[in-house]
Amino acid sequence: MMVATSAGAVEEVLRGGSRGVSTQHPSVSILTFVRNAVDTLPSTIESVLQQTALERLDYIVVDGASNDGTIDILRSYDAHIDQWVSEKDRGIVDAQNKAILLSGARYVFFLNADDWIEPKFIEAAVDAIAVSGADIVYGDIQVRSSDGAPLHRLNGDPAFFGRMGAFYQMPCVNFPTMVIRRALFDEIGLFDERFRVAPDYEWLLRLVKNRKDLKVRYVPDLVVNFRLGGNSDLLYYIGLKDAYRASIMHGGKVALAMCFYGKRMVMHWCKGIASTVIPRPLFSRLLGIARRFA
Repeated sequence: MMVATSAGAVEEVLRGGSRGVSTQHPSVSILTFVRNAVDTLPSTIESVLQQTALERLDYIVVDGASNDGTIDILRSYDAHIDQWVSEKDRGIVDAQNKAILLSGARYVFFLNADDWIEPKFIEAAVDAIAVSGADIVYGDIQVRSSDGAPLHRLNGDPAFFGRMGAFYQMPCVNFPTMVIRRALFDEIGLFDERFRVAPDYEWLLRLVKNRKDLKVRYVPDLVVNFRLGGNSDLLYYIGLKDAYRASIMHGGKVALAMCFYGKRMVMHWCKGIASTVIPRPLFSRLLGIARRFA
């Protein structure tokens, strides 16, 4: 385990602190970035500890100087977390980049502190990579309410990569499910902090633009339980603006990007109204049907 709470803690780990980056190079690093998530972090950590492929992964947590008891949670799991640091940062994107830099694995997987995965998630990902040699494997999102109740499922879009349509699919294709080759971040850079809600979308556009030989595999067995109430949910419209800016920055057509931006805004607005007047089970069913035609 690795614990640090002072400024520059990540830099010390990279210089070879008390533990530093693992020399065993596990297949996958699960990266969790957190600030003040005392109520949800335990279920996230437990889902990591329940993985059937524990010998193939290590677990890294970057905390943004939480003050709600989150650090006590991390201390209680200290023996089960390979590396964790706690220090002030510039926001969630900075924390994501720190976590990437701490990883010594061949692949990385980002697990939000509000979310959790099923026990065979990493096993399924590693098996799919072994068969396909993919740079990225990804799957579906099971969206859940803040109390954990299932709402609807977001199926992955295998057609996203390798087509210009990727520049207008806002938000991006199920990034929270992606297990990504670590070397890709060395090749095209880390997340851009100018995109504080949708840095993943900008990074994927950068990747599609610069890597014509990218190998991607959609694996339906990879399911992330995504709890509503996080950054991407609360700041949805800012995320759409991020996605619009990223699309234009990487060569997308203004008119088409604006159409998709407007479409997503209207859909989100209608969904908000419908969710207040339609019973939850029926709303979830209707939303699932609507997403097939979105």
